[in-house]
Amino acid sequence: MGYFTPRSQLTPGKLISRSRRFVVLIAISTAVLGAILLGLWRLASTCPGSSFCSGVLKYKTAIKQLHISDTSPTSDDLRHAISPSPSSAPAPQQISGMPPVPAAVSTKGPCEGFPDTSNILLIMKTGASESFARIPTQLLMNLRCISDFLIFGDMEQTMAGYHVQDSLDEVREEARANNPDFDLYFRQKNCASGQETCNRNTNDDTASQAWNLDKYKNIHVAEKTWRQKPNYDWYLYVDADTYVVWPTIVEWLQRVNPKEQWYIGSVAFLGDFPFAHGGSGYLLSQATMKSFFDGKTDVAKEWDLDARIACCGDYLLSYALRHKVGVRVTNVWPVVNGEKPSTMSYGKAQWCQPIVTMHHVGSEEVTGLREFEIERNFTSPLRFRDLYHRFIEQLLEDKREGWDNLSEDVFYLDETAREYSDWQLQRTKKGGLSSIEREAHLGFNQCQRACHNDPGCFQFRLNQGICAMSNSIKHGRPRKPETKDDEWLSGWDVPKINRWVQENSNCGKITWPSVHN
Repeated sequence: MGYFTPRSQLTPGKLISRSRRFVVLIAISTAVLGAILLGLWRLASTCPGSSFCSGVLKYKTAIKQLHISDTSPTSDDLRHAISPSPSSAPAPQQISGMPPVPAAVSTKGPCEGFPDTSNILLIMKTGASESFARIPTQLLMNLRCISDFLIFGDMEQTMAGYHVQDSLDEVREEARANNPDFDLYFRQKNCASGQETCNRNTNDDTASQAWNLDKYKNIHVAEKTWRQKPNYDWYLYVDADTYVVWPTIVEWLQRVNPKEQWYIGSVAFLGDFPFAHGGSGYLLSQATMKSFFDGKTDVAKEWDLDARIACCGDYLLSYALRHKVGVRVTNVWPVVNGEKPSTMSYGKAQWCQPIVTMHHVGSEEVTGLREFEIERNFTSPLRFRDLYHRFIEQLLEDKREGWDNLSEDVFYLDETAREYSDWQLQRTKKGGLSSIEREAHLGFNQCQRACHNDPGCFQFRLNQGICAMSNSIKHGRPRKPETKDDEWLSGWDVPKINRWVQENSNCGKITWPSVHN
């Protein structure tokens, strides 16, 4: 029989049954309709004046506009697209009978409180063998907040929409020809896969090749920078593993005249010739850049052949600045610094000083430093003591195995036990030893006892018969043994350190680096 029954075959009983079904169907429909209406009413209460719903549409429209733009989105574009202003962000609405709506964790943007860097240009130097391991983190952190920057490498690349320029494409042909320093440069260009894959499948020492290639970059990078952006007060050159403390460097440079010739950094020496260490970062003023490059062409090419026999590019830049424009490096260490929180010294010479750069900073450490600055609301100045309290203080302990805490101020050893290097012997205390000092090299407990007995000793390290002590605080790094008897043991005199930290808790007014011609 079909679904429908002819009217002529319906009995009174069947009519009553059908009527009941109809009533039930109407009741169910009414309930569903009521639920829908109730849901719509509640949804309306979450969109008073359609502010919430229109905000969602506004967000989608902004993102759509970014995707159809003719140019790559800038960090400002992205911030404005996804960060509603406080006036446009609606307050959470309480719905009757529903659990409370939690308040937003924070309405602060990623760059709120960041200083104005509009008179400083950052120039970051990298290499194709490392760029994807370092640059993305930098782009996600402080680079998103500064006004402008350039990235130079040894190969043309695009990274997250940003251009990495080839700093070596104008090197003189006679400097590149038959020069093994450029083997990596040409191998990178011929790589048909990712650079990491190509480097992993070569018998060459990529790290050494990258170092040899790097020395040709510095002057070319500076010349290209002037050609593209000649109107900044300050030019800050850093490596891809350098962290810049922007609030502090901005406040400091307000006290230095960029119209004077300045070349500022952390001084290193090649023989007796000083130069600003590139990894620590160095500053060239507008006046220095102008005197070196303005109205001139092919300045960097003059030094390409010299680079073949030079040790490094930061040295060659210093040499060129002195001999071409008469500018000598000004040393501002430890404010411009080649270490990071775990390897730098915390003592009387550094404790209250400001710090503006750190070097050898990995991606995880870059993230931690930026998070710390956000916690501080990008307050200036950042001092060494602040880094100690945030990153080091809680890690110090009486004994740590497989660890080198970088103690090296004073050595205790037995010169007859084995052959030691000249630098180790130069740091060895030889005269007027107490009985405790004479036994310091015999074991960990004896070395620890000697440190505890010395009022100036904060920490110690025992390795291969040398008890090394330090009168400043360092955290250090793990060290695995290279031979059977190459055990690394480190310790800190924590009570003594805590007393010293408490006694030096008040730093007073900041003292900025003194720079003068």
